[in-house]
Amino acid sequence: MFTRLVWSLALTGLASTGCSAARTYECRSNAQCVDDTGASGICEPGAVCSFADTSCATTQRRYADGGGPLVGMCVAAPRTACVSDLAGGLDHFCIVRSDATVWCWGANAAGQLGDGTTLDRASPVAARTPPGRTFHEVRVSENHTCALATDDTLWCWGGNDVGQLGVITAAGVAHADSPLPIQVMAVSGAAAPYTLSPFKAKHIAAGGKHTCAIDPAGALWCWGENADGQCGFSPTAVDDALYPMALPGLASGIIAVDVGDEHSVSLRDDGSVFEFGGNANGQLGDGTTTDSYLPVKAKITSVAALTGGDEHSCALKSDGSIWCWGYGAAVGLAGGQDQATPQRLLTGKSIWAGGSAFHTCAVQDNALLCWGANDVGQIGIGSIEPGKTTVTVATRALIATVTRAAASENDTCAVTAEGQLWCWGANNHGQLGQGTIGEPSAVPLRVAVTCD
Repeated sequence: MFTRLVWSLALTGLASTGCSAARTYECRSNAQCVDDTGASGICEPGAVCSFADTSCATTQRRYADGGGPLVGMCVAAPRTACVSDLAGGLDHFCIVRSDATVWCWGANAAGQLGDGTTLDRASPVAARTPPGRTFHEVRVSENHTCALATDDTLWCWGGNDVGQLGVITAAGVAHADSPLPIQVMAVSGAAAPYTLSPFKAKHIAAGGKHTCAIDPAGALWCWGENADGQCGFSPTAVDDALYPMALPGLASGIIAVDVGDEHSVSLRDDGSVFEFGGNANGQLGDGTTTDSYLPVKAKITSVAALTGGDEHSCALKSDGSIWCWGYGAAVGLAGGQDQATPQRLLTGKSIWAGGSAFHTCAVQDNALLCWGANDVGQIGIGSIEPGKTTVTVATRALIATVTRAAASENDTCAVTAEGQLWCWGANNHGQLGQGTIGEPSAVPLRVAVTCD
């Protein structure tokens, strides 16, 4: 007989420990699934816990006692993963579903959810993208969102106070904030009236109040706030870039881009990393703390993937090692000092920070490890540490088999191999996706997402 669960609290209302196998117990987070040996389980979509069992050939998990009609059954393989892309901003998240539609939730004061309103949403709502368009990539920032369509057109919505939407009129006037998606246009001409044509991109990034994109030829373009040179231009010459502008020094061979609050980080096809923008915390990785609007080469080679946090950067090298630099609390080394050159932390196969995040997460052996700020539970380890904003050891979050994650300033969301979406951290704008706005959660909570 499979071991029974030990519950500290059953969501059905029981306050005593122990449970009868005859009763069906519900769970909302993996933290509630612990057996009598101390082994951690998974809260399945049916709100019942399962535990590892190698005799279950497909999923290697079996439902535990207390699971009602599911007791003793192997967990079935999911029909399909519902989330194909995931991104986190300051206080909102967005996903691309497997049906190629964009859904968002959380803060919405500038219309960054794209549903035509400025109301915060505590559950995912569909962005009102143009009929007939399908999407494969979404990126979100402080108060705007951009999504890349399968035809390479780019659509953005939300705040545009410094040009982060990348849209102007032929007369050269920046578009107002937009709660509905609008198409980003390429601009040509020496003076108004300008010629506008659809801007095409292969990859996009958003952070702070600026946006960057890689065009089909491998050139990097940026727009939005440029006070620290984060768009790749001299702040004295270009205050805010109101539309996509090509970076002369990165005109080819760019295969990946990400952005933080005041800096941008790009990856060339030879594994080298070039960064530009604010560098007060060493986030450009060139060994200095000097801002640079010109791209500088970070002191790291053989990079396969990268990510940018609020004031730090991280990279995954081709040998599986993970390196970070910049703001000390997010880098996660003992002592918490800023690091102006890349520092090796651990091995893994994926890395995420998020343009507004002061914490970092990585996947190692299918488990999600996080470190950095944890003042509202954004590390997902079951505890909140309001007086300790530096976690110097990567800690396993209470979630398994993660394939993708996204970090905001105070939250983290992740997608499991089974296609489930989980979020944890602050919930003051409904960014946990639970249908309510309220207290933070230090344990992962499953977000209801279906593609039926």
